[in-house]
Amino acid sequence: MFLICLVSISIKAQIDSIRPSLKTKPIIGFKMETKNFISENKLFRLQELKPYFEYNNLIRFGLGYCWLNKDLSGSNKSDLLKLNALTFFGAYLINFNNNWSAEIPIDFGFGRIKSITNSSSNSIALENKGNYSFYEPSFILEYKGFKYFNIGLGTGFRLSINDNSIYQNNLTSQTLIFRFNLKFVEIYNYFLQLRDS
Repeated sequence: MFLICLVSISIKAQIDSIRPSLKTKPIIGFKMETKNFISENKLFRLQELKPYFEYNNLIRFGLGYCWLNKDLSGSNKSDLLKLNALTFFGAYLINFNNNWSAEIPIDFGFGRIKSITNSSSNSIALENKGNYSFYEPSFILEYKGFKYFNIGLGTGFRLSINDNSIYQNNLTSQTLIFRFNLKFVEIYNYFLQLRDS
């Protein structure tokens, strides 16, 4: 009972800190992420580009674009698998000190999945297209000690739904996340100083 009360108080404190943060002026950031996962004993690598607004060093909201091009030659199913999706996300930041923070993001999105199969004569390529959607909670540690960018490493669990007529295997999987995060405010101020000098 004591533990439940403690957790409830902690959640309420976090919510109370979020509300005033959303009233502050946001800063602009830009994340580039690579998300790796295993399917069919093959390594898949998703690429993501994500501009966002950050409020009071506590909350991030943004959208992005992700894509995947995977060569499946030899799988007897398709020669190339392509995926493109629009991503929406929100994230809560936990700041440990000036150099280290953790981010708890929730991503969701939708797009298209496409398989390309070459004929036996290699002269005709057959394309099949379908729908793709996903939901992915994750946890990422971020190092902020560099002046113009941050780097991060984390893991997530991507729940995916795709058209089985395009790709029969389930793309739901745990992901290993590598991040590169540009600090636009610091970069902008640097160029202002160059112009004024």
